Amino acid sequence: MIRPTLAGAAVRALGVGLAATGITVPGAAYWWASQPRVYGLSPQVGVPIPAVGPLPAPVAYRGGVLVLCYHDLSPRPHNVYTVTPRAFAAQMAALNALGYRVVGLERTVAYLAGRSGPLPPNAVLITFDDGSKGTWIYADSILRRLHMRAGVMLITGDVSQHQPYYLDWAEVEAMQKSGRFEFGDHTRDGHGLIPAGGGREGPFLTEREWLPGDGRLETVDSYRARVAGDLDGSLADFAAHGLPRPDAFAYPFSAFRIPTNDPAVPGILNSILVARFLVRFDNTSSATRVVRGMRSPLPRVEVFHGMTAGDLIGAMNRAVLAPIACRGQAHDHEGDSR
Repeated sequence: MIRPTLAGAAVRALGVGLAATGITVPGAAYWWASQPRVYGLSPQVGVPIPAVGPLPAPVAYRGGVLVLCYHDLSPRPHNVYTVTPRAFAAQMAALNALGYRVVGLERTVAYLAGRSGPLPPNAVLITFDDGSKGTWIYADSILRRLHMRAGVMLITGDVSQHQPYYLDWAEVEAMQKSGRFEFGDHTRDGHGLIPAGGGREGPFLTEREWLPGDGRLETVDSYRARVAGDLDGSLADFAAHGLPRPDAFAYPFSAFRIPTNDPAVPGILNSILVARFLVRFDNTSSATRVVRGMRSPLPRVEVFHGMTAGDLIGAMNRAVLAPIACRGQAHDHEGDSR
């Protein structure tokens, strides 16, 4: 698989949504590709935390956790996946004012895996996918002032690459040391599309790769080695930079079943993942609370550009009221061999 171009990497990071008939890539700003490279610690930008105005009354809950998913923070939004720092500050201030209890990624995983006691009432886990630099430049100071924390699902192969969009390893390490951030896995180089045959491209994880030179799909064994190798490489990147081994994984593009050119692939992928991670997250338009015993992939409330603090509270209320159903393919602990 050819390494994506700089512009292509920016497109991937700026968000990809699954449509009913396949994958669509929203228009993204190629502005990032022309910016100066940034290595080391970027200067952080303080964002005012606004006074909290009228908000919907929160629906209280006990048991489980609401998981929020952000992608990028930028004062120049590129698409629906980019939230402005001011909007993020207002949303965090709203959570704080309404009494939500922000919990960390490791504590959430321990609860879901049955390794710790219950979470507090109205528990919320804040996550960011990909590892964009906005989490360091903007989110860190907001979380620090509100005494909050977050998890970042990291594409390790893009850290210190494609600057200035992604985090540098120095920033990742500083975020880890701050105690405000914990890191989960989002693949090493698997957050992209590969040839899937018939002139179609599909997600790295859910397709057997089409080999045009041979006129065939890769073998099942080759698929397994390619995906397992990518994930093991990502885990090695965590270790090389002094980060704890991640127990949480987020599916790129929320793709875990379809599209696929081989119906056997989802089951193989599932066995690869449960051998390495305790929980796996996706994004869904019908999010619910995440509770112990729920099957992965676990739903997250995705936050989009243009959502106000009130919009976010409304989306969280709908998730609390939604019926909790068994989702996914296998129990979180099944096949765990660590």
